[in-house]
Amino acid sequence: MGRFVAMAFIGLRIELARTRGGLHKEDRVLGVVIARDGGAVKDESSLLGNTRLDEVSPEARAIGIRPGQTIASARARSADLRVRVVPLLSVSQALSGLAEMAFAFGATTSFEAGGFAGDVVWVDVTGCGHLHASGRDKEGERTLLLRLSACVEKLGYSCRIAIADGPRIAAAVARYMPARSQREWSDPIVVPRGENAKAITKLPLAALALEKSTLAWLSALGVKRVADLQTLPRLSLGTRLGGDAARVMALIDGDDRAPLTAYVPPELPTEKVDFEYGIESAEALLFVAKRLADRIAARLEGRCLKAACLELTLHLDRGVKHLSEEDPILTVTLASPLARSEELFSILKAKVEGNACASMRAPTLGVTLRVTEAIEARAEALDLLTPETKALRALPRLASELSAELGHAAVGMLVLRDTWVMADRSRLVPFRRTPPPSPFSSALLAGGAEPTRWLEEPMGVRRASLLHARMVARFESLEWWNDSSGARPDRVNVRDHYTAWVDGGRGETGKRGMAWVEVERETGRARVMGWLD
Repeated sequence: MGRFVAMAFIGLRIELARTRGGLHKEDRVLGVVIARDGGAVKDESSLLGNTRLDEVSPEARAIGIRPGQTIASARARSADLRVRVVPLLSVSQALSGLAEMAFAFGATTSFEAGGFAGDVVWVDVTGCGHLHASGRDKEGERTLLLRLSACVEKLGYSCRIAIADGPRIAAAVARYMPARSQREWSDPIVVPRGENAKAITKLPLAALALEKSTLAWLSALGVKRVADLQTLPRLSLGTRLGGDAARVMALIDGDDRAPLTAYVPPELPTEKVDFEYGIESAEALLFVAKRLADRIAARLEGRCLKAACLELTLHLDRGVKHLSEEDPILTVTLASPLARSEELFSILKAKVEGNACASMRAPTLGVTLRVTEAIEARAEALDLLTPETKALRALPRLASELSAELGHAAVGMLVLRDTWVMADRSRLVPFRRTPPPSPFSSALLAGGAEPTRWLEEPMGVRRASLLHARMVARFESLEWWNDSSGARPDRVNVRDHYTAWVDGGRGETGKRGMAWVEVERETGRARVMGWLD
């Protein structure tokens, strides 16, 4: 028997309704209607008095409002009732994102929206418990559940989590196990190995996913819990259960061999948030971007990926302003691939603040964050004795923030090339955390300094203004086959290169400092090619 973790999201649809409608905590009495494909309910404008509620908040349940009531009868109990519509697709997308995040804890995940245990995400953690073991937790399973629950809370959701020898029993325990207090309700439930039958004795019959007719018949007999069902004669019970007999008999005996339908994530993760009312400020957009960055980062971590390119799409309200162009897309090519939430958000913040005026030409009704390019996140070995500097860890994030503000082509690192042409000795390549190896081990100019700043246009100077000149190299017909090199193939072109102090004075350049100077042997003309800082 394997070990399976089940996360039951009892209030997921209420949480999605609060997020989509922008409701505050003061709006506690809340009802939710699920918009299904082909149904009459599309949005809040299509709600009628006889529309039935699919979900209600705990505050609404406390005053007598129940799922299945019509909106008219529910509002007769409370005039403060807020009713919101949540698309079923949004529920599935939220569960799929959570299933993708759970890949960090197990190789196989699955989810179900609106099943016998409600909205559930499963993780197959067979053989993974010892990875989280410690002195206090020998098996490591409780620690695994706590860490998984913390990841779910970081994404803005709440769940009840349990682990058992089968996926259906784990989901039933997480959804229906009674609790004496709110603290006990939020604690993870660990069903020891081989004790499935004992764990489900306290569960109601709804945990077995029976048919309504069978459930009504058992209730009429006074059978309320699984423990009562276990005491009934198996022969007569099997006759009444019919086609469900084999499954139910196995479950009440603790035998759960139901396979998981493995979730296959999309090639690249995408997160989207829709709003009932448009947002018009950069601050509100950044608040949404932070939530999207958290979810994208969790999904990237679950799949051991790093984002190399991001797209933030703003879905504008075209009913306010007649816009002919498409929705603005803010594209960020990261100088160094990143995966952590705070790093992704800093990149998005730099991009949004720099393009807020041009992008938010109308209220925004939705935001989509998409990873358009990702690479594998490989582990980096740390030095055992030498600590890693904070500057080295912060450099990829800084380079990516600069690329978001200045453009990807303007941010990189200089590397040396194996050439004698001084103007081509260095080139800008994309930033890497680990610099590429140099094609040669020592400098081409033996013992000579090299310019740190190369001038786009050489600056002519008088030979008399060069002080403390020291020749470091002589070039004869360097790359004469290349027209851009300036060499003439019909004669030898000799150029001497010096490091010298240039005293520009008042009448010439007005600049002073150590320079890299080129002197033509034939004409004697001297030009400053670059400066040595």
